[in-house]
Amino acid sequence: MNDAAPVVYLLHGDDSYAQRQFIETLVEKMGDPSMAEMNTSRLEGSDLTLDALRTAVSAVPFLAERRLVMAENTSRRFNSQDIQEKFINLLEQLPQSTALVLLEDKRLPDNHWLMKWTDQAGGRAYTRPMEVPKGADLVK
Repeated sequence: MNDAAPVVYLLHGDDSYAQRQFIETLVEKMGDPSMAEMNTSRLEGSDLTLDALRTAVSAVPFLAERRLVMAENTSRRFNSQDIQEKFINLLEQLPQSTALVLLEDKRLPDNHWLMKWTDQAGGRAYTRPMEVPKGADLVK
């Protein structure tokens, strides 16, 4: 039985607070805060390219078990079929020493290409919808 931690975490939805809380938990698990900071990368906007992501996820952790790499809105950034295939290839080759957190600011439908990949990835991927509670759910 494989008890290895996932290498891809897909957090999708409009609850940025819940996403931050989840990331804080991952950072805490990395141990010493200064080492965690040295082993954390965040890619967003124009900084998020396939080459930049490949470099970040391939780096060996420094005095830690894992690296934490966060990438924002990859589903919109990587929107052509060619780049999606390259991105999925990268996801399938991630080392166990990397925790890649994909942050999407909208909930992805079940038939989305990224959701389809996480469904077939098994224990290598963890998916969690995070939406701001509304109506009666807000009261809870």
